[in-house]
Formats: sequence, structure tokens, C-alpha cells
Amino acid sequence: MKTFSSLLRRHLTILILTATGAFAVANAKAADLNPVATIDPIAGIDEIVRLLLDAELGQKSERPLLASLEAATAAFEAGRHELGFNQLNAFQNKARAQLDRIAPELAQLLIDMAQDIIEGNPPRPVFDLSDDFSLTSNPSGAWSYGYSTNIGSPFIPFTFKKYNYDQSGVPVEVWSINSWEVPAVQRNNTSRTVISDGGQGTYPPGTVWFYPGPSTIDGSASYSESIRKQANYGVLRFTVPRDAGGDYSLNTAVRSAYTGPISGDTDFHVLLNGREIFGRFLPREGSASFSDTLSLLAGDTVDFVIGRGADNSYHGSGLIIDATLLQLRTPGQ
Repeated sequence: MKTFSSLLRRHLTILILTATGAFAVANAKAADLNPVATIDPIAGIDEIVRLLLDAELGQKSERPLLASLEAATAAFEAGRHELGFNQLNAFQNKARAQLDRIAPELAQLLIDMAQDIIEGNPPRPVFDLSDDFSLTSNPSGAWSYGYSTNIGSPFIPFTFKKYNYDQSGVPVEVWSINSWEVPAVQRNNTSRTVISDGGQGTYPPGTVWFYPGPSTIDGSASYSESIRKQANYGVLRFTVPRDAGGDYSLNTAVRSAYTGPISGDTDFHVLLNGREIFGRFLPREGSASFSDTLSLLAGDTVDFVIGRGADNSYHGSGLIIDATLLQLRTPGQ
């Protein structure tokens, strides 16, 4: 489990919350109540921290809220559950006072999540591209990895997987169109930082990055499977699992996979059931982020798509990506 301080260091870390844990949530304030559920309150607090930091409200707004959450975490770690609940109540009061005017929807979400911990409600499902990534199968749970010819055209899953190795021998998990070409998606599933291209590519533990395919500017169809198949766009797809429909908070952020002279331009898109809901062309060393609340049904798809950019060349085109979907409500709630 990640600590509070580790979340401060990596704002976009999301923990997959589970319905098991060491803490019996029978409302510790009432010793005569029998436990009705178990959750890990620290994991729930970590998720609140993640959402708060992702909102980028500024230190003035964040600091007092984080102080209450840090105090709650310390209390639960020490086994002082009643004090932990009191700190969560203090957090809720601060959220109402400080965020209702500037971010009312966020304020209510954070208050509700704190209340879930206090009442012992089941944790909200979180789907995280990095945490859920797997080299075992494609699709992997709700996520699948592949490519398309155009934005919104049929999704074609990768069938080839391998390991790459950086200059120090650190392994990188890879799904790609074949053994030597892109489009591809990669993840650092180690505790070491992956370094490439003389330090122009730096990928800390948990980083996911992906690439588009080449164009005829970059080569010839006679030797390139990617060009022959017009595998132009790299696509990371989230599919809503059966019985998991509802309202979701979508958060994604991308930045160039390289710094320095090697970095090239790209374009990045988010699609809902094949329809673009966000799109931007990015210059070399560029970045972008997108957040929205989506009402999703089982089987709906959200695609995160990378293209070659305005120059139509794949050289230096790659993006580090964070992508998460947090279920806010189920149908009927």
C-alpha cells in the first residue's frame, strides 16, 4: 500500500480499492455494534488525496484539506479509529467551507467519499491504466491495447507481446503490432526508472507510454507491416464491464515521452463510443489533460488515442499517459 507521502510525490497514482482490509467498519464510535463490512480506510483516504491533488486547486486551498487527511491516516495507522473518524469529519467541514464556491461538484464527491469510509460503505471501483496493465492477456480486465487506421475507425487489438530492455537492463512490458514496429504501448513494471536515448526518455516505476504507427513519409509498405495495414493510431481502450455501468469520473493526462532534440509532435484524442470528446495537437515536449463526468453503460468504450502530429511523421512521437475512471454512482443511485 502506498503511504500518504508517496501520493504527494506522485499525484496521479490511484490505488485499486478492495473490499477487504484489516479494519472492521462497525463505526468504531459505537462498541456495541457488530461489524457489517470491512474496508481499508487508509486506501480510501489515499484515493481522496489523489482526486484532490488532480484538481490542481493550488496550495492555499489544498494545504488545510491535506492536513486533515494526513492526520486521519496517522490515526488509522496508530489504531486510533475514533480520532481518524473525527479527522475525516473535520475534512468534510473544510471541504464544504473552502470548495463549495470554487468547485462544488468536487467538494460533494470528496465529502461523499469521506462519508463512505466513516460508514463502511463498499469502496468505489477505480480503473487505472497503469495499475491494471497486464502482459498476460489482451484485453486485460476492462483495458485493451491496439491500433486503428483513423480516429473512430474499428479497433484492432495487438496480438504480439514482448519485453524491451533499457541501457541498464531494466525490463519494459510491451504490446505492439509486431516484434520491431510501432504502434505499441509500454509499461515500466519494476521498482527502477527506465532510461532511454541517452536520458531523453525517463520512465519512473508504473509509467505507461504509447506510440502511433509510421506513415509513408517514414518508410515503405514493402517492408513495413504497420504501413501496409495503415496502423496509424495507437489506441488504449477502456470497456465498461458487465454490471459496472454508472457515472464515472474520467481523468487523463499526457506529456511527451521524450525531452530534448529527439522529442517530436503528436496528437491526442479521447473517444466515447467512437465519438471524439477531446482532441489536441501537441508540439514537441507538449502536454495535455482532460477530465469529465461520463454516464456509461456496460459495454461502452472510452478510447485514448495517439497520432503522429501535424508533421505526419512518427519520429519522436510518443506520449506518457495517466488514465483513470472512478465510478461515482451506479444506475438508480
